[in-house]
Amino acid sequence: MNLPDFTLDDRFNTLRQRVGASLSLYKIKINLPKPIRKERPQIVSTPLPELGVEIQGLDELKVNPDGTLAYKGNRVVVHIRDVAQMIRGSVRLPRFHISNCQTLQEMRAKGKIERYVVSDPEEQVFLIRVGSESPKKTKLDVCKNCLEELSWDGYFREDHRVKRQKIVDEFNLRRFFSIYPRTLISQLPSHTVHTAPINDYPDNWEEISAELRRQLRYTCQQCGLQLGEQHRRFLHVHHLNSLRYDVSPDNLRCLCIRCHADQPDHGHVKNTQDYQIFLKLFPL
Repeated sequence: MNLPDFTLDDRFNTLRQRVGASLSLYKIKINLPKPIRKERPQIVSTPLPELGVEIQGLDELKVNPDGTLAYKGNRVVVHIRDVAQMIRGSVRLPRFHISNCQTLQEMRAKGKIERYVVSDPEEQVFLIRVGSESPKKTKLDVCKNCLEELSWDGYFREDHRVKRQKIVDEFNLRRFFSIYPRTLISQLPSHTVHTAPINDYPDNWEEISAELRRQLRYTCQQCGLQLGEQHRRFLHVHHLNSLRYDVSPDNLRCLCIRCHADQPDHGHVKNTQDYQIFLKLFPL
């Protein structure tokens, strides 16, 4: 005995709507064409020169929301390159900065001009010029105020000196840039800036959306309205997560133009001619 398809019964759908039952056709297994996605242009990241890039002042730097520093779209570290030779030939080496710490804020406020350079090295080794000598590779320590600004490994100035120094000694720029990537280009979860798909419809979107509507028998999955093939123009395909490239069946919903217009950020649909025609053809 073959049972009737109750999803095509108007009276049954009306009853489901009254009791608040789901009108989605979840039991239908959807098989859609494989999406043909647009190719993402290759992103070439150019490292900063070994000597660093000299800036005229700290105002050339931007402060990221997380407190780290940015220069021309890249996360960077900052240090003073030129240092003076002190009495008896001793040299007081600067520290490099990884955040908009108290030290840099004070330097900005004072308008103090130093020969700051920005860089993005793999190791804590920088080219430092002492007096009139040629720049030499020199290992520098990270600024302690920066560590506290970022709460790096729980750094806190009130802790014991031995504990604080251990955090300074173990600081690693490779680890820093793994947590705070050099590039500031927005990334999608589980993707890198090189692999994240372009957030646009696949080239064969019309084929995919048409097939989904056909398999769902031109029925709105929210209100249950059956439009039929003759009115398929009023049945839209909505992306639940707003990612146009994600055309997995679980992310797509067939919605009549009225239900689609009621979705968040879709009020503009109500300004279309199709919406006005739909209301006349299918009044509530």
